[in-house]
Amino acid sequence: MKVNMLDYDKVRFSPNILYLYLNRLLMQIGAGIYGAFGVIYFYEKFGSSIEKVLVLYALLYAAFVIVTHLGAKLISSLGMK
Repeated sequence: MKVNMLDYDKVRFSPNILYLYLNRLLMQIGAGIYGAFGVIYFYEKFGSSIEKVLVLYALLYAAFVIVTHLGAKLISSLGMK
Protein backbone atom coordinates (compact mmCIF):
# COMPACT_ATOMS: atom_id res chain seq x y z
CA MET A 1 0.00 0.00 0.00
CA LYS A 2 1.49 3.28 -1.10
CA VAL A 3 0.78 6.43 0.83
CA ASN A 4 0.54 9.54 -1.24
CA MET A 5 0.97 12.90 0.48
CA LEU A 6 -1.64 14.38 -1.82
CA ASP A 7 -4.23 12.22 -0.04
CA TYR A 8 -3.71 14.38 3.05
CA ASP A 9 -3.67 17.67 1.18
CA LYS A 10 -7.23 18.61 2.13
CA VAL A 11 -6.99 17.64 5.82
CA ARG A 12 -7.40 20.67 8.07
CA PHE A 13 -6.87 20.53 11.81
CA SER A 14 -8.52 22.85 14.28
CA PRO A 15 -6.25 25.35 16.04
CA ASN A 16 -6.73 23.49 19.32
CA ILE A 17 -5.33 20.27 17.85
CA LEU A 18 -2.41 22.16 16.36
CA TYR A 19 -1.67 23.75 19.75
CA LEU A 20 -1.83 20.32 21.36
CA TYR A 21 0.66 18.95 18.83
CA LEU A 22 2.90 21.97 19.36
CA ASN A 23 2.73 21.45 23.12
CA ARG A 24 3.75 17.80 22.78
CA LEU A 25 6.54 18.73 20.36
CA LEU A 26 7.97 21.33 22.74
CA MET A 27 7.71 18.91 25.68
CA GLN A 28 9.61 16.24 23.73
CA ILE A 29 12.31 18.71 22.71
CA GLY A 30 12.67 19.87 26.32
CA ALA A 31 12.90 16.30 27.58
CA GLY A 32 15.52 15.51 24.95
CA ILE A 33 17.63 18.51 25.92
CA TYR A 34 17.33 17.62 29.59
CA GLY A 35 18.24 14.02 28.83
CA ALA A 36 21.35 15.04 26.93
CA PHE A 37 22.66 17.81 29.16
CA GLY A 38 21.33 16.51 32.49
CA VAL A 39 23.75 13.62 32.38
CA ILE A 40 26.66 15.97 31.76
CA TYR A 41 25.56 18.28 34.57
CA PHE A 42 25.24 15.49 37.14
CA TYR A 43 28.50 13.94 35.96
CA GLU A 44 30.30 17.20 36.76
CA LYS A 45 28.37 17.70 40.03
CA PHE A 46 29.25 14.20 41.28
CA GLY A 47 32.98 14.67 40.69
CA SER A 48 33.26 12.81 37.38
CA SER A 49 31.71 9.63 38.81
CA ILE A 50 29.67 7.82 36.18
CA GLU A 51 28.62 5.24 38.79
CA LYS A 52 26.87 7.91 40.88
CA VAL A 53 25.11 9.28 37.80
CA LEU A 54 23.90 5.79 36.84
CA VAL A 55 22.63 5.17 40.39
CA LEU A 56 20.82 8.53 40.34
CA TYR A 57 19.10 7.76 37.04
CA ALA A 58 18.23 4.23 38.20
CA LEU A 59 16.61 5.68 41.33
CA LEU A 60 14.74 8.29 39.28
CA TYR A 61 13.38 5.67 36.86
CA ALA A 62 12.44 3.35 39.75
CA ALA A 63 10.56 6.22 41.42
CA PHE A 64 8.87 6.98 38.08
CA VAL A 65 7.68 3.38 37.75
CA ILE A 66 6.28 3.35 41.30
CA VAL A 67 4.58 6.75 41.03
CA THR A 68 3.13 5.90 37.61
CA HIS A 69 1.66 2.68 38.96
CA LEU A 70 0.17 4.43 42.01
CA GLY A 71 -1.16 7.26 39.86
CA ALA A 72 -2.85 4.81 37.49
CA LYS A 73 -4.49 3.02 40.43
CA LEU A 74 -5.67 6.36 41.84
CA ILE A 75 -7.12 7.48 38.52
CA SER A 76 -8.88 4.14 38.01
CA SER A 77 -10.49 4.35 41.46
CA LEU A 78 -11.49 8.02 41.23
CA GLY A 79 -12.18 8.10 37.54
CA MET A 80 -11.25 10.80 35.08
CA LYS A 81 -13.21 14.04 35.41
